[in-house]
Amino acid sequence: GVEQPIYGLQSPGLDDDREPIDTIEEMAIAYLDAIRTVQPEGPYRLGGWSLGGTIAFEMARQLRTIGEQVELLALIDTRAPLPEYQREMEETELLLSFARDLAGQHGLELERVAEDEAFRTALELSREHQVLPPELSYEELTRLFNVFRNNYRAFTRYLPDQTDERVLLIQAENAESDEYGWRQLVGELIVHRIGGNHFTLIKEPNVNDLSEILKQHLAEVKISL
Repeated sequence: GVEQPIYGLQSPGLDDDREPIDTIEEMAIAYLDAIRTVQPEGPYRLGGWSLGGTIAFEMARQLRTIGEQVELLALIDTRAPLPEYQREMEETELLLSFARDLAGQHGLELERVAEDEAFRTALELSREHQVLPPELSYEELTRLFNVFRNNYRAFTRYLPDQTDERVLLIQAENAESDEYGWRQLVGELIVHRIGGNHFTLIKEPNVNDLSEILKQHLAEVKISL
């Protein structure tokens, strides 16, 4: 609703020549610096999808260490930074994962593809389905892949301590495990499941259910103040 603005953040290096950030902790610092240009002090309401949820979790941890209040921390189909989800991948496997992610974000399932064809397939998909600008060059796609690879490897190295954080987790209905391991790391976990998969839960019509859950919890925060 109009009474609740939402500000989005993105990884450095996606649309400029900045080097990707190497760790989740440093990503959180950079994102908090950006947030403070709009809201210098708490209370804060944070959320993120996929890796963005991991970064939001670290942002909340950093804010609490300096005495700031986090009213809501919402993780959208985010896996906990635990060994079962932090498997290292070789370069060729990361290329395939990158291509599949591009496809998945636009409702497509990438069929089995040869490793040396992954980049070309990703570029063709992006042009055919307007995932990325049609004039996107191979070099620009390489830059996007570098950010993807860096973000994934940052996740595999992230080892947060247990906290008493209260976390809202919204999972896709086909999630491969209940709670994605978060109960091992947080004090209180509230879980909702909605339709779709990792990509389609943030698109119509599933995003409407996601919106209603967030509205409900935002309203509860306001009541408790």
